[in-house]
Amino acid sequence: MINLFLVVLDFSGARTYSDELAFYFSRQEKIKIFQVFLNCKNYKEYTVRKEENIDFIYFPAPTIEKEFDSKYDKSAAMLLHSQFKHLHNVIFHANSPNHYLFVNSVKKLFNCPLVFTHHFLLDFYSYYDSNAVEKGNIPIESDELLKSIMHISDIIICVTEFARRTIVSIYKDVAGEKVVIYNGKAFNLKKQKDNIHEVKCDYGYNLNDRLILYAGQLERRKGIDKLIMAFLAIKDKHPEIKLVIAGTGEYDNYFPLAQKCSGRICFTGKLDKNTLTDYYNLAEIGIIPSQFEQCSYVAIEMMQNKLPLIISNVPGLNELVVHGKTGLVCKVKPNKTIPNGLEADEEDLAVQIEYLLQNKTEAIKLAQTAHECALNKHSLEKMGKETFKIYRKLIGLSYEEVNSLSISSLA
Repeated sequence: MINLFLVVLDFSGARTYSDELAFYFSRQEKIKIFQVFLNCKNYKEYTVRKEENIDFIYFPAPTIEKEFDSKYDKSAAMLLHSQFKHLHNVIFHANSPNHYLFVNSVKKLFNCPLVFTHHFLLDFYSYYDSNAVEKGNIPIESDELLKSIMHISDIIICVTEFARRTIVSIYKDVAGEKVVIYNGKAFNLKKQKDNIHEVKCDYGYNLNDRLILYAGQLERRKGIDKLIMAFLAIKDKHPEIKLVIAGTGEYDNYFPLAQKCSGRICFTGKLDKNTLTDYYNLAEIGIIPSQFEQCSYVAIEMMQNKLPLIISNVPGLNELVVHGKTGLVCKVKPNKTIPNGLEADEEDLAVQIEYLLQNKTEAIKLAQTAHECALNKHSLEKMGKETFKIYRKLIGLSYEEVNSLSISSLA
C-alpha cells in the first residue's frame, strides 16, 4: 500500500491537477490518498473529512498571517506526523514553491521521498526561451524558494518540455531528476443535449449567433485585452459573431475596451462545470491568448469537446497545439508594457479567427484531430500511469506489483 499525501495548491490549473490525480488514484486498490490543504480560512481547527476513498486534511490559517511562517508550517508538519506516523510507503507530492517549509519538515519527520510538480513559470522565462539570439542581453534571476523546494525533491515533474528546459538551464545545481508529464484530464461524459438550438436560446442567444469563447481567469497574463481588440477589428465584417468571456477576476481592466461593443461582448462570470461544457458545445471557436502559460487545462477541455482552438505562440502552451493540424497558433510580439514579456499579436489573432469563421469544414477537421490528441496525449489515464511509475520508482515496488493494481473504469 502506498500512502500518498497530495499537498494542494488551491489555485487555477494546479488545483485541477491535484483533484484529477486524486480521482485517478482513488480508483486503485493499493493507494491511499490524502489531500492536504494549508492555510484554510474556512476552518477554525485541524479537520479530517473522508469522502469515498480520499481523506481531506485541512489546517486552519494562522491567526496572524505571514507570507512565510516557518513556525506554522513546522507545527502543521508535526501534527500531521503525530496522526499518521504509523504509515509505511509514504510519499509527499507538493505543487507550489510555497509548500517548501511544510514539505521540508514532513520529509524529515516521515523520512520519505518528495515529488514536486512545477506548474507555473513567469513571463520572463517565456521571453527568454523565445528569443535565443538575445539571451546574452537578458539577466538571469532564479527564484530562491523554487530552488529550495527543488533541492529537497527526489523527482521534479514538469508539465511541459519548456518548463524542464528552463529548469535545466537556469537551475543547473538542482540534482533531482526532472521529468515531463503533460497534464491529463478525465473526459466529461456529460451527454450533449439533443437540440443545441434550444440550449442556445435558453442562454439568451439568437440562433444565428456565432460564439467565440474565452474561459479562465480575468487577469493580465491571460491576454484578454488582445482578444477583445481582435474581436473589435472584425466585428463589422461578421455581424453574427459574439464574444463570450467566462470567468472571474479583474473585470474593470476590460470593461472600458469592451464598451465599444458592449452588446456583443458577454462577461458570464464563473460558470459551473455543466454550464461551461454547454458553452464548449455552443461556441464555434475557443481562444487562449495568454502572455505566458503552461499546460492549460482549459485548452485540454476545449480539445476534448471538439471546439476549434486558437492559442498564442508562447512556450509551453504551444506544445499542446500543432498549427494547422490540431488548431491554430497566433503570432506573439514583445509586450509593450512589460519588459522581457510577450503578448498575442491582435492583428494576427484577428486573421486566425476569421480563417476559422470562413472555413467551417477545416475548423471541424482541426477540432476532430485535436479531440483525438487530447484523448491520447492528455488523458487522465496517461498522466496517472506516468505519475504512478514515479511513485513506484521512489518506493521501490516491482513491475509485478504495479501490474497487479486494479483500476476501475473512469467512465
